[in-house]
Amino acid sequence: MVSAEALLRWKHPVRGFIPPDYFIPIAEASGLILPIGYWILERVSNDIHAIKDKIKDITVSVNISPIQLMDAEFPDTLGSILNKNKLSFKSIKFEITESAFIYDKKYILNVMNDIARKGVLWSLDDLGSGYSSLNILNEMPFSEVKIDKHLLKGIDHSLKNRVILEKIIEIANDVGMNIVVEGIETQTMADTVFKMGCDLQQGYLYAKPMPLDEFLLFCEQSNTHVASDNLDVTDAYFPPCLTDNNDQA
Repeated sequence: MVSAEALLRWKHPVRGFIPPDYFIPIAEASGLILPIGYWILERVSNDIHAIKDKIKDITVSVNISPIQLMDAEFPDTLGSILNKNKLSFKSIKFEITESAFIYDKKYILNVMNDIARKGVLWSLDDLGSGYSSLNILNEMPFSEVKIDKHLLKGIDHSLKNRVILEKIIEIANDVGMNIVVEGIETQTMADTVFKMGCDLQQGYLYAKPMPLDEFLLFCEQSNTHVASDNLDVTDAYFPPCLTDNNDQA
């Protein structure tokens, strides 16, 4: 296992789980995303220690809002949180979506480069869900691309969908980026994507969301090589991703 992803979820006492797609835009519009974002970083930093006891070199991915990157205090606050928890910048990987660059692109790029120089990794999340140019892969300091699960739909019977997915994987491989395909739910999907050249996979085929204690037990019991779990900072860890087709047990 090489990484886990922290995803905020709201446990409402009446409505149950409220997905981040619903409340994150509200938090961004109200300005609450800043304290929420720093709380997530604090929580993840604490969780990393427990996870590293099981997997020494694991990296935890955190979804980042462009509003956070526009905050002038973000780089220093990030450093303070990591230093307080005795963590290196390499312990964190930030995931950002294509839509982030509708904001001040130049400013965000400067912040991303500054943090990347300190060791933080950057992942372009949900590639294929928006409309931006692939040139973004050249402009920004991404080391990883996560391909949106919607691109998986129809690849078994749609030549167009299959070719698009193959070309994206080919481009990412050619420029030396890690590639994670999200939404793997069946062994057929896993095998198909692996044959396309993508050996990092994420989806319910491998595991479903689980609390931290269950995730730690999963780490102990699993003898597979996992690439990009999802970790929910409200106590749920998301599905693992295999790195070797021969290990898909």
